[in-house]
Amino acid sequence: MIDADGSDNVLLTSEVRHGQPAWSPDGTKILYTSGIREDLGFALFTIAPDGTGASLFLGGAKEAAWSPDGTMIAFASARTGNSDTFVMKTDGTGLVNLTNNPGLQSQPSWR
Repeated sequence: MIDADGSDNVLLTSEVRHGQPAWSPDGTKILYTSGIREDLGFALFTIAPDGTGASLFLGGAKEAAWSPDGTMIAFASARTGNSDTFVMKTDGTGLVNLTNNPGLQSQPSWR
């Protein structure tokens, strides 16, 4: 993480297979994709903006986006055998497959 003027560099993770960060709307968490856990494939992790408290959020998922109100997360996953877009509540409940087709769906976002 870095300030807009290029100052105050903060290293949040040191692994090379991390990416696609998404800030929570309230600014308290960053959700990011990691491929570091071979047992999970790609997975979503959360971390605090100061680089502390990294933890697994959801295995078998990538490319997440928070809903504007912070209650839902959209993400890409091949858990059905297709690359589909899913949404769920931030507490892990209410999983819904939005696309469910053999085409490639990735990088979801909210309007």
